[in-house]
Amino acid sequence: MSHKLLSNASLHEALFVLDGVSAHSCRQSGCWHCGARLHVSNYVRKPRGVPEPFQSFYEKRFSFTCAQCRCRCTPPSVRFFGQLRFVAGIPVLIAALMRGPSDRRCRQLERCFGVRLSASTWQRWRRWWRQQFLFTPFWLQSRGHFAQPEQLGCLPAGLLRAFPGRLVERLWQVLHFLSPLTGGALRAV
Repeated sequence: MSHKLLSNASLHEALFVLDGVSAHSCRQSGCWHCGARLHVSNYVRKPRGVPEPFQSFYEKRFSFTCAQCRCRCTPPSVRFFGQLRFVAGIPVLIAALMRGPSDRRCRQLERCFGVRLSASTWQRWRRWWRQQFLFTPFWLQSRGHFAQPEQLGCLPAGLLRAFPGRLVERLWQVLHFLSPLTGGALRAV
């Protein structure tokens, strides 16, 4: 894996556009609870793990509030993975690293990605992928997209290998595949 991946401007722009399309679709369909009109109620975000020139793509998380029942409707996102302070690609890429966390590897991540991450956080992310993720309604419903899901091996590395293309294209596809986890009815993170 190359740290140059996060310096790819087209990746950040594509993720922002895809989130915008998802947000527009969410707003057009109305409140999930009562069907009423939705008002813009975006979250301000200061995510970690993004090079300075691309911070503007991550300044807000698209979200809406119902004009009638005041329920919040937050569409799925390819840029944000739940309430984590890191952009979505960081937890996926770091958890996919085959060798486990160590102090030396954590220092390497900080040098390459500008992300300070403790070994316990890294371990928690890996544990989530290898234990909790396998029992989410999302994975139980969507694992059929893969011919033999048991051959994916360790997740999320197996997901990154399952999609075609260069690493940047595979990451984009994995984030798009996982986006239902980040908002809506299947939200798991």
